[in-house]
Amino acid sequence: MKKILSVILILSLLPLLCGGKRNEKVSFVAVGDDLIHSSVYKGAATGAGYDFSPVYAGVADVIDGADISFVNQETMLGDGNYSGYPRFCSPKEVGAALVGAGFDVINIANNHSLDLGEEGFLFTRDYLSALAECVIGDKEVRVVERNGMKIAFLAFTYSTNYGLSGVVSRIDESAIRKAMTEATSSADAVVVSVH
Repeated sequence: MKKILSVILILSLLPLLCGGKRNEKVSFVAVGDDLIHSSVYKGAATGAGYDFSPVYAGVADVIDGADISFVNQETMLGDGNYSGYPRFCSPKEVGAALVGAGFDVINIANNHSLDLGEEGFLFTRDYLSALAECVIGDKEVRVVERNGMKIAFLAFTYSTNYGLSGVVSRIDESAIRKAMTEATSSADAVVVSVH
């Protein structure tokens, strides 16, 4: 399975990395894991909420300077009852800081996807989708266009720490093949995040 995924990722990125038959180029930055432990969100407390922008300030120029910037948001977001390891719930203000730093694509398919149950995953997806250009991890193929190129994004995780849910995109060979077929038919290149 690892060999198949590696080959799929490499073959899917070739048009992106080499420009395909055209001369278009897209710069890409990938970051992960954005893991908000309790010490991080306590340090971001302002009295009126949370400000996570200083966390990303030192790298924001690199993130914002790429045509497409990707981050794996490891912890799900909430609107209270925050917690750290082992069952994370991060303040939703993390989302504004990620987008403010320049992240375009946010992945939420990882082992912490169900730390807050299916409801927490859906809240995180919907909240981030209202802020970011592209949120992946829920089995949907999403396409971002840059410099005349369409780039599809997919995400899969090997497991979730707290239960199972049909909304989180899990590693499954037939599902990956189906998603890759859909992605390659609608895009010039495909980026796959496998956690």
